[in-house]
Amino acid sequence: MENYYKYIYAAYKLGSFTKAAEKLYVTQPTLSMAIKKVEDHLHMPLFYREGKSVTLTPVGKLYIKSIEKMMSIETDLQAEIRDIERLETGTVRIGGTQYINSCILPPVIAQFIQRYPKIDIQLKEQEPSKNLTDLAKGKIDFCCNAGTIDIPDLKKVPLFQDQIYLAVPDAYNQPDWLPWELDLEGPPWSEPKSIPLSDALFQLPIILLAAPSNLQACVRNAYADAHRQPHIVLQAEQQETSLQLACAGIGAAFVGEQMLRHRKPKAMHIYKIDHPSLRRTFYLLTNKKRYLTKAASAFVALWKKTAGETLRL
Repeated sequence: MENYYKYIYAAYKLGSFTKAAEKLYVTQPTLSMAIKKVEDHLHMPLFYREGKSVTLTPVGKLYIKSIEKMMSIETDLQAEIRDIERLETGTVRIGGTQYINSCILPPVIAQFIQRYPKIDIQLKEQEPSKNLTDLAKGKIDFCCNAGTIDIPDLKKVPLFQDQIYLAVPDAYNQPDWLPWELDLEGPPWSEPKSIPLSDALFQLPIILLAAPSNLQACVRNAYADAHRQPHIVLQAEQQETSLQLACAGIGAAFVGEQMLRHRKPKAMHIYKIDHPSLRRTFYLLTNKKRYLTKAASAFVALWKKTAGETLRL
């Protein structure tokens, strides 16, 4: 990047010509003169000078936006050049929810580290909307979300389907439901028959995920189609928490299939409710406008392969 771009950006970030000069190892007059030349060329000031502090003028704000765009282009160029090193160095930035990061990603990450031990993996755990925001801003390379995702410039590829089951503790279980119970020790593709939508089911006390949550939306849609409202006794932030609360006998919980496969809760009765809203597709999302590094592409390819071998689509 040209020196005067660096000078202007550093002054903007630090709010001081003196601090910017110190950080860039140049004299303060050198930095001030370079910025003044740009301002003279534009015939408008970039900064308001207020003692030793500086703040951006409206023109300065536009100039900073242009500099950040150039920095983004330069970052992408450097990423492409690093790929020449054949995955000897690099970073993979993943955005996931607690469900994805704890139940889906661990075996994929383990395989990737074994193949590419020098690649740095940065794993974020946050709500789906934050993952989408970070993906759009280029702060992560990809993420995995469920539900309807119609955002320009994001590419989505179906990764796996996830059935949402109802986990019922002994205290609230109905004897006539037992023929429909899911065997958690069976293979992942073993599906029980759907439990009938009886009044007893709608009267169950439910531990539901708090909003915003795709699982919560799926459950509410299923109840709404039956013209009912779930009898919510408690709300939790994570599926893991809702399942543990259900195991303590507080109420029943709706939990994704992969959580059940990994945790296999004891003394719980697991049922499938036949409703399309309770079967969701998870998508692997990338940003069409951002360069996907070779390291990130290798991780995506491994994830797709693993999902195809172990998960349903």
